[in-house]
Amino acid sequence: MAETVTLALPQPTERLAYPIVIGSGILSQINSYFDLKNYSKAHVLYDANLEKSLALINFTDWGINVTSSAIAGGESAKSLSTLEQILQVFSVNKLDRQSLIINLGGGMLGDLGGFAASIYMRGIDFIQVPTTLLAQVDASVGGKVAINFNGIKNLLGSFQQPKLVLIDVATLSTLPRRELNSGFAEIVKHALIYDIDFVSALESLDPRALSEESLVALIKKNCLIKAAIVAQDPHEKGLRKILNFGHTIGHAIESLSAKSISPLLHGECVALGMLAEAHIALQRGALTNSDVKRIKELLLHFDLPTKLTHAISSEQALDIITHDKKNSSGKILCALVQKLGSCSAVVEVTASELHHAIQSLEIF
Repeated sequence: MAETVTLALPQPTERLAYPIVIGSGILSQINSYFDLKNYSKAHVLYDANLEKSLALINFTDWGINVTSSAIAGGESAKSLSTLEQILQVFSVNKLDRQSLIINLGGGMLGDLGGFAASIYMRGIDFIQVPTTLLAQVDASVGGKVAINFNGIKNLLGSFQQPKLVLIDVATLSTLPRRELNSGFAEIVKHALIYDIDFVSALESLDPRALSEESLVALIKKNCLIKAAIVAQDPHEKGLRKILNFGHTIGHAIESLSAKSISPLLHGECVALGMLAEAHIALQRGALTNSDVKRIKELLLHFDLPTKLTHAISSEQALDIITHDKKNSSGKILCALVQKLGSCSAVVEVTASELHHAIQSLEIF
């Protein structure tokens, strides 16, 4: 069993502080990491594929009423209709302001369940229990919760910090390799925007030979990077926007890919987005050909795509990008890596630059 570590998010106010607990085989002990006396009842929202993980938790000794409901449908479930169904479940189960929501699943489930908790009765407590690598290193940490709307990813959302993030690396043991690779995209992103030494460490890492101890250390490293950034800018007014590197173009690709017969995963789209946005930095002279080659090789090292698998209309992508919530006053804003390990949070880019960047993905 890997060692369990507790990370206190170094936020500027106590209201924004919460523990991130990382270990192996700790899901069954979840109630030991928060005070049950603070809650009247609890409701578990869980991914429909995680019945076995849910069964690991013994709710009979919690001393409060615990109900549960399953969510199915992948990214398509991050919708107003599913949100309404969840709120109906909360209401039918008579959840009150002293109730607790536990979100057990990947990034979709955490986003959806967290958003539901953030608006029910003007906000009730929730806990994130991410079960995919992508959610463990990124989506579950930082308090951004959202749903998709009108074909735009995460258009409706809020900032609401969880009371606890519990990361059990044992949940990764049955995760398909492609899903694991998707999570590595966010790990690569954290390295490229924040830590050049971490870039080098990832280049020498064997992603197919990671022990539980190595996974705990890797996830801890990523949580610390994200926590350090979020602590300085919890509501994404400035610095936190560097975490969007790869997402301006990546989200557009993801929205268009979702309509195809073989949709790309979120991390795969972020990987493509990072490479395309690196192309913009290359054209501006911020990155060198050697830098872009290094980014490409790092993505390939983790079996992530570096070129489009099917045609994407740059015009359609640009239409989605113009509705991106990061834009301001009609300007398209993007986070761009200025050198490996350093990123500028808000850079204005042109439609022409984005068009050529998306086209570059056909030849990488």
